[in-house]
Amino acid sequence: MFITLLKAMRTLLAYLIIGLFFGAIAAPLLPFIKNNNMPFRIWYLLDVLVCTIAHNTNMRTISGFTGQYITKHKRFYYSAKVIDWLAELFGDKPEHCKRMYQWEIEQGIATQ
Repeated sequence: MFITLLKAMRTLLAYLIIGLFFGAIAAPLLPFIKNNNMPFRIWYLLDVLVCTIAHNTNMRTISGFTGQYITKHKRFYYSAKVIDWLAELFGDKPEHCKRMYQWEIEQGIATQ
């Protein structure tokens, strides 16, 4: 229990530190994001970079990584709720994290 709490705190701290650094670059792009345009690709690359730094992954997104572990760890369940809410706020469909995980599987980036 205590180790799980420490891991959750470490993950959140990593997201916060890394996110604050790259957030200044990515936040102004949000109003201009449409699928496959330049702001979207920049946002996607920053997302992959943050996930790589925080979780030592290869070409995974925070959403896809979170979607993979949504039912296995409570910290990812709560993270997915926040990410899904933010994605819907910007016009995406429900269950963004689960869909990103499925997309990463289809692309051969993630494994089941």
